[in-house]
Amino acid sequence: MSEVTRSTINLSNIEPERRPALVLEQFKLLPEGGELVLILGRERLQVLERLQSEQAGKYEWSILEEGPEGSSVLLTRHAASDRRAVSPAACMEWDHDRLDSLLAAHGEALASGKMDEAAQRFREFSAGLRHHIRMEEEVLFPAFERRVHSGECGPTGVMRHEHRIIESLLDRMAAVLGWPIPGVAELESLRGDLIELLSEHNAKEEHIVYPLTDLHHPGPERQDLICRMQAV
Repeated sequence: MSEVTRSTINLSNIEPERRPALVLEQFKLLPEGGELVLILGRERLQVLERLQSEQAGKYEWSILEEGPEGSSVLLTRHAASDRRAVSPAACMEWDHDRLDSLLAAHGEALASGKMDEAAQRFREFSAGLRHHIRMEEEVLFPAFERRVHSGECGPTGVMRHEHRIIESLLDRMAAVLGWPIPGVAELESLRGDLIELLSEHNAKEEHIVYPLTDLHHPGPERQDLICRMQAV
């Protein structure tokens, strides 16, 4: 991954009513392609709603970690000429690329014996991929099924089945990483299985489900889909 400007804001000590405005202020200071990590509590949706209202189409909203008391989110600023945020297809393809980079970083750390870093990269990858799956299954797939093809035998039925296999692989990798001495060989094997599955899975989504969803949701409907996916 190329070097980018990244900063972090921990909102836990900021008054709740000030948090959305502070995030908006810091976002406006980001250079194009810059990243802002937000450590959030239960006010995540309030912050997102403010961004959606005032900065729609100018950012990506990516989950890094989630827990019962809060989460951390990566906010990425688009270049002024970048139109991907007005297209659900391009938005989801961008997230595929981001997740691929995180999985690659996990593999590099694993190969170098940097187990703490490997575990951190995996946590970010797993949280992001699980959020990506929720965005699809709760928002994008139902939109596709309403306009294009419904039923368990359609493309989204296949995607949902593969999602369950992907989640099982993530669970198994997390279990291995959780041992006092993680089994590197087993992790590499599971990681290889996951990469192979994701390569085929993502290609089917990018060539069938995503473009057809865009095609059948013109104009403002596309931004509405993106906003609803971000809020999952």
